[in-house]
Amino acid sequence: MRAALKDPFYDARAGAVIALGKVADSSMPDVLADIRLLLADGNRVVQESACLALGILGNKNALRDLSDVYRDTPRGRQLAGKAGAEVPVRMRTFASVAVGLIGAREGFGPGEYHLEDLVARATIKAANHDLQVGAALALQSSQFMSSAPEVLRAFKNEKLDPAVRAHAGVALGKIGAKAAIPELVNGLDDQDSSVANSSAISLGLLAERRDHHAIESLIRCAESAPARSTRNFCLIALGEIGDPKGMALLLARLDKGQTQGLTFSALALGIMGSKFEDCRETVGSALFGAYRRLKSDQEKAAVAIGLALCGHEPAGTMLAEDLVKGQGNQDLKGHLCTALGLLHHADSISAIQELAAQRGDQDLRKRAAMALGLLKDPDAVSVLARVISDSSASKAILGAATVAIGYIGDRRAVPILVSMLENRQGDVQDVTRAFATVALGILGDKDDIPCISKVQENSNYLAPTEALAELLTIL
Repeated sequence: MRAALKDPFYDARAGAVIALGKVADSSMPDVLADIRLLLADGNRVVQESACLALGILGNKNALRDLSDVYRDTPRGRQLAGKAGAEVPVRMRTFASVAVGLIGAREGFGPGEYHLEDLVARATIKAANHDLQVGAALALQSSQFMSSAPEVLRAFKNEKLDPAVRAHAGVALGKIGAKAAIPELVNGLDDQDSSVANSSAISLGLLAERRDHHAIESLIRCAESAPARSTRNFCLIALGEIGDPKGMALLLARLDKGQTQGLTFSALALGIMGSKFEDCRETVGSALFGAYRRLKSDQEKAAVAIGLALCGHEPAGTMLAEDLVKGQGNQDLKGHLCTALGLLHHADSISAIQELAAQRGDQDLRKRAAMALGLLKDPDAVSVLARVISDSSASKAILGAATVAIGYIGDRRAVPILVSMLENRQGDVQDVTRAFATVALGILGDKDDIPCISKVQENSNYLAPTEALAELLTIL
């Protein structure tokens, strides 16, 4: 990874610096120094990745650098190689997110400057809303309850940009601010759908079965909110809470709902079954019956994922049989691969290997490759290596295959990936080297759950900003 920081292709450097943050111990000063150097890289994507890598590494000695970058101080401009010019907004945003990641790993003491600074930057209007959103995302990651009062004020401040209010609303849920539940219930009726969506997301995280008013409000909005997206987020929130009334609505939608209501209800029921053991048998049986009854490939795909989320193992044989028989369109087959991967259905490995290797639909091959990663099948490493060598024309398949190798976690994959990265024969494409760095980062990640997932989990992806859109793509 350290050698790849000098790769001539910018995406390989960007992938390598994030991977280095993942695999290196935070106490390694030489790694910290190597990553810091790339803050001044000639490519902005690499600079942004270096900021994020410092956060993933988790060394508090990087806090001053990151703080200077996101505050755009003269020292921050020097670190970014900008001399007299301003540090670009997205780099500043990534730097603030990185501070939150360090806080999540190492913690900030009460009143520590960096936490106070993030709160101020999230809640005070800025020239560019991405700067505020980045600070709000950092607070979501760091999950410090002490920031809740200021974040709640920002959520309620209708003078702020709706995207800022939306991500402040998600922060309330992710930091565990149960006192904000009444304001989030009010937020379900906000005129801006992004704020209403975030209110639903956070109520799903905060409300419990005894919070009857919140549940009734979610049910009401699931049935009548003006925006389809808000109705969908409310359905998912009811799945997160696991209340009997919410389950009754989801089961009714599964039985007789229109396509969007049915598909999101299926996913919500899958979430409910995964979280609550007392619901699992009822939910699994209902989804199993719905899958057998439904004719629409789109609806069957969502139900298959729901079955996998709740771990309904009896469904594995049925889903595998449909995959082998070639039932449904290519999109359904791809989702069946994902569901079987989530269910760890080992008997389907050979069929999924064939789909990953065969030429044809790119999305299907991509999902098949990722399913092999989920199944952690060591025998698939050689299959995926062949897919990589044959897939130079498709970035989607190439990316899925290399990342899947990382997820499998077999050390036999290391020489394959390193060979791609070193490119001693000069015949490996630039994009292949870049994906190899990503796979090595996944394979050697020091965290069981990737650090960056703290930003991506429960994100209001329908309130996008330029920086958030990029963060959601990073593995």
